[in-house]
Amino acid sequence: MPGLQSSGAISLQDIEDEFGGDHAIPISDYIRGGTYVKQGSTANADIPTSTSNIQFSDFYNAANVYETIGLAQGSTVEANQETEGENGPPALGWVYFFVWSDGTDTFVSAFTFVGSGGAVTSTHPSGSASAGSYDGTLIYTVNLGGQYYCKVTLSNSWVDAQDGSLSVHNDFASYTQITTGTEASAKYYKIVAYANADPFNTTTQWMDATGRLTFDFNSDGGTNADLSIYWDYQARAYSDTQGD
Repeated sequence: MPGLQSSGAISLQDIEDEFGGDHAIPISDYIRGGTYVKQGSTANADIPTSTSNIQFSDFYNAANVYETIGLAQGSTVEANQETEGENGPPALGWVYFFVWSDGTDTFVSAFTFVGSGGAVTSTHPSGSASAGSYDGTLIYTVNLGGQYYCKVTLSNSWVDAQDGSLSVHNDFASYTQITTGTEASAKYYKIVAYANADPFNTTTQWMDATGRLTFDFNSDGGTNADLSIYWDYQARAYSDTQGD
């Protein structure tokens, strides 16, 4: 279990062994949110964010780890299609999650859209990485640096479908390095809920899907995360064709 001791003498070498650095740097280089000490963990809450009054006792129980962070907001997309006659369109509810870096920080954004009149609103509905096809809402800035690794896993998944389907695309099934680029060329996780009613009867079809996505980040592509954040989602598609 990583972390410094809770009492007794702490040396600069102890701090360096936990957080990294070299023998030439002073304790003032270990401010919270700086180069070496990560901001996210409550274990580091006693470490000052400025160099004033920083002292060795501030590092009791400090650790070079992040806690898991839950994002309060969720992502919900609902696609409803109700059409009279024989040409009822399919209903699609899509949720994208993008991860990209500007070379300084790494970002996570979300983008949702629904089917309309049988056609989706995305310029590139296949999930193409063509420039301009992504325009997500920023949901988290990973203040770890610009070149981190990410893995995305799905848990707490629940699906209820009547002749509907759920599909996913995941560029992060294993730790993948996030290289410098733009959101338009970002790697992504995509969830698609789809339903399409039989145009020759009044059968209603639907797909409901919920779950939790966990984004794990680390600096070396290894097995241990420096930071984990999770995001709960819901995607729903509902298609109903009315008879003439």
